[in-house]
Amino acid sequence: MTVEGGNEARPGGRTVLLSPLDWGLGHASRCVPLVRALRKRGWRVVCCSDGAPLALMRAEFPDLEFRRVASTPIRYPRSGLAMVPAMLLQVPKILRATRALRRRTEELCAECGASLTISDNRPGFRAEGVESVYMTHQMRLKAPRGLAFLEGLAERLHDFAARGFSRIWIPDLPGEESLAGSLGGRDEARRVRIGLLSRFAPRACAPEAVEASRGEDGARTALRADRPVLALLSGPEPQRTLFERKIAEQLRALGAPATIVRGLAPSAAAAPLPLEASNVRWIPFAAAEEISALLAECSLVVARAGYSTLMDLVHTGTRALLVPTPGQTEQEYLAGRLLESGAALCVRQDELDLAAQIPEALRFPGLGDGDRAARSAELLDRAIRDLEESDG
Repeated sequence: MTVEGGNEARPGGRTVLLSPLDWGLGHASRCVPLVRALRKRGWRVVCCSDGAPLALMRAEFPDLEFRRVASTPIRYPRSGLAMVPAMLLQVPKILRATRALRRRTEELCAECGASLTISDNRPGFRAEGVESVYMTHQMRLKAPRGLAFLEGLAERLHDFAARGFSRIWIPDLPGEESLAGSLGGRDEARRVRIGLLSRFAPRACAPEAVEASRGEDGARTALRADRPVLALLSGPEPQRTLFERKIAEQLRALGAPATIVRGLAPSAAAAPLPLEASNVRWIPFAAAEEISALLAECSLVVARAGYSTLMDLVHTGTRALLVPTPGQTEQEYLAGRLLESGAALCVRQDELDLAAQIPEALRFPGLGDGDRAARSAELLDRAIRDLEESDG
C-alpha cells in the first residue's frame, strides 16, 4: 500500500527513525498505522529492521526509506514448560544485541538527521540527545503460574530498561476498555495510552458471514463452503513450524476449504510445505491489503493470541479460534481474558481439535468493536500532536 507524497519531510515535519521488534510480524504490523499517521503529517519516516518485519514494511510502504539493523536473536523451545529457562539462557546474547543496537542507532540518527526515535519493544533503539518513544503493551511481564509475586519486580526491571526514553506509549485504551488488562502496568505520567493499533480499517462483520448454518439455539455451528477457514501464522521458531504442521494436518482431515498464510520472510518463501491437500491454499507472505480481503471472506480465523492479532480482530470483527504460543505467559493471559469475557474461543496447542472446536468457536461473537476502534484513532492523533508540540 503506497502512501501518497513520498517520504520527504514537509516544512516543519520531523525525521523519525522507527524500529519494530523482530520476534514475529506483530510488532511490525502494528507500526503500519503509526507510519501512516506520521506521514500524513508530512514527517519523514525511516524504518530500521530486518528479516520478515522489514519485508512487511517494504510491502506496505514501497517508497519508505529503510535501514537494515541486526535482528535481536531469539529462539523459543519446543516445549512450553521450558520457556522460562530457555529465555533466561538467551539473556546474555539479548543484552549484547541491545548494546550493539544502541551504537547503531547513534550512527543512524547522525546519518539521517533524526530528531525522534520510536522503538517498538527494543530498549536499545535510542540515541543520546534525541527525543525518544518506547512503545510496548506489556510493561508488566506475566510470570508463570506460581511465580506471580515476581511480576512487580519484572515491571520495575522493564521500567529501568526503558528509563532513557522520553516517553512510553502503550497501544491500549484506558480503564474498562483495556485490551491488555494488567499487562500495561501501573499508571504514571510518562506512560501514555495511544489506543489500539491496527493496519486494518474498522468494519462490522460482513452480513453474509453471519449466515452460516445454525443450531437450535440460533448460534453459528457450521462452515459455509464459500467461506474458508483462515490460519495466520507468525512468531519465532520452532513454534511457528510446529503450529503450522498441526493446523495443516487437521485442516486436511477436515476437508473444508482453508487458507494458510505462513508468515515467512521472502528469503524463506520457498521453504517446503509440511503437506499438500486439495482443500488447503498456501500463501507464504501477505501484506495488509491481501490479509484484509482474506479476513473479509473467511468464516473463522485460527491464529496465535498475540496482542497485535487481537488489536486487528477488534477492528475487523472476524470471529476467531485463538491458540496461545506454549509457554508464552502473555498470550496465555490474554487468551484467558477473552475466553472469560465470552469474546472468543481459546485453546491450548496440545488440545487443538479443529473438527470439534470450529463449530464451538463460531458460537462466539468475536472481538469486533467499532467504538473502541474510533476512540483509538483519537488517542493516536492526540499522542502525535503532543510530539509535534514537543518539537516546537
